[in-house]
Amino acid sequence: MDGMNIWGPTTDSVGIGSERSTLGDILARAAREEGQRVAPDPAPEQGLFFRSDQLPFARKGVPAMKITHGFSFTNHEQDIDEYLNATVWDYNRNVYHQPLDTYEYLHKQGDPYSGAEQEFKVGARVLFDLLVRGFSPKWMPGEPFARFRA
Repeated sequence: MDGMNIWGPTTDSVGIGSERSTLGDILARAAREEGQRVAPDPAPEQGLFFRSDQLPFARKGVPAMKITHGFSFTNHEQDIDEYLNATVWDYNRNVYHQPLDTYEYLHKQGDPYSGAEQEFKVGARVLFDLLVRGFSPKWMPGEPFARFRA
């Protein structure tokens, strides 16, 4: 997990790269247990799987995914596109990795913890599922990274 949802709870979670392996099934179960559904990568054209921390694992043949928040926020009155523009997209454009990206910025958000808690619970359920079941995720058939598996 890299960064957390500081904009409030959602009805969905996203697993960047989850469709590449059986981790997607585990994520779906974890999300369901938290009252969520799994949404697809909202911007596949950005190639986030290839720009995130899970890529080095994949290159060694280890299935990995990045769990992140969805975009079906439940705590707003305004149009969803308006809300996303005023929160998530504004953060990505003007705050992320800038001097404004501080703890103080977090506290200026209307609901900085419930979305993060929700996202953490989904991730913890995925991890717990893997540990308890002794489950070793497998690549989906035809996935190019499978050839690197030792």
